[in-house]
Amino acid sequence: MEGPFGRCLSSPLFTFQVGPDKKEITVHSSALADLSQSLNTLINGESLRQKADVLTVPEPEPAPEVDLSVEEAPQPGSIELPYKERVVWTRYLHDIFQENLRIPASHKSSNSTQKFAPPKSTGPWEDFSPVFVEQVQLYVLADKYGIEDLRHLVLSKLHQTLRSFKPHDDAGVAGIFEFVRFVYSNTPPDYGNVCDPLRSLVVRYVASVLGQIGEHKAFKELLEEGGAFVADFWRIVWSENDTPR
Repeated sequence: MEGPFGRCLSSPLFTFQVGPDKKEITVHSSALADLSQSLNTLINGESLRQKADVLTVPEPEPAPEVDLSVEEAPQPGSIELPYKERVVWTRYLHDIFQENLRIPASHKSSNSTQKFAPPKSTGPWEDFSPVFVEQVQLYVLADKYGIEDLRHLVLSKLHQTLRSFKPHDDAGVAGIFEFVRFVYSNTPPDYGNVCDPLRSLVVRYVASVLGQIGEHKAFKELLEEGGAFVADFWRIVWSENDTPR
C-alpha cells in the first residue's frame, strides 16, 4: 500500500501509557512520530528500540490544595486607589485581555477552532478548576514533545474558555488560583526576557479580573508565596498601567 496512509499502517505498533492508572494505548508509530521531531526521535531512537516499544507519558505535577475560606476584609488604613479610578483601571485591564491574544493565521481557519464552544460556569456551586487543569495538561504534553499545532490550538481554546468564565464567589475565585499554581508548576521559566505563552495568558487573565479578585484572601496568599508569578504579574500590570489611556 503506497502513500502516507499506507506507510502509517505498515509502521510498527507503539504502545504508550497515560494517566495514574497507566492505561495503555496502542497506535501505529508513524502516526505519532510524524507529529514532531521530538516524538520521532523518541519513538524511532536507538535507545528506545533496544527496549520494549512502550512509553510511559509522565503526569504533570498535581495542583496544590486551595483554601476555599471566606474572603477577608481589607485592613483599615490600607492604601488604595479611589473607587472610580480603580474601576476604570481594572476595566481597562479586562479589555486588554479580551483583545490581547492573537490566534495564528493557520489556526483561525481551523474548523475545530471555529466550532469550539467553550464550557461555561453556571453558578457559584460549580468548581471549574478541573476544566482549566485538563486543558493545561494537554498544553504541557504538546509543549514537552514539540507538537506546535496542538500547543497553539490548546492555547487559543483556553483563551476562549477564560473569556467566557465568570468567577463566582469563593469557589470560582479559588479555582483561578489553583489554576495559576498548576500552570506555574508545569511550565518552563522565562528564557531571557521571553515568558512562556501559557504563563503570559494566565497572568493577563488574572490582571483582567483584578477588580473581582483583588481583595480576596486567597489572592493575597498567592502573592505572599512570591516566585515567578508575582514577578510576571507585576511586569504585566506595570506595563499596562504605563500605557496611555
